[in-house]
Amino acid sequence: TRGSSARNAVNKSTKGLVNCQYSMAVFSLSSGERKRRPRGDRKTQERSIQLRHAMEAILNLENFPRSQIDIFIEVLQVDGSDFCAAVNAATLGLIDAGIPIK
Repeated sequence: TRGSSARNAVNKSTKGLVNCQYSMAVFSLSSGERKRRPRGDRKTQERSIQLRHAMEAILNLENFPRSQIDIFIEVLQVDGSDFCAAVNAATLGLIDAGIPIK
């Protein structure tokens, strides 16, 4: 299964992995956008990848061998700049968890 292959990759890795999931609550979108956008659409997948790249840039993953850092972002209200707020929230979450950043 997909999950077991990800776990095997973590076990064999000499540095940690970052897993990011970015999603938007249905009620956060306008009614027109709500009808057009299914859950897990292209925009949220791209934002998940961009968030993962941003977090990989600030983390020293060599300090976390055979580990996975999971970051889950759920956007509750979209007023613009939601991705910037997500990056800030993820960074503050890492700091609060005691994970050292560069």
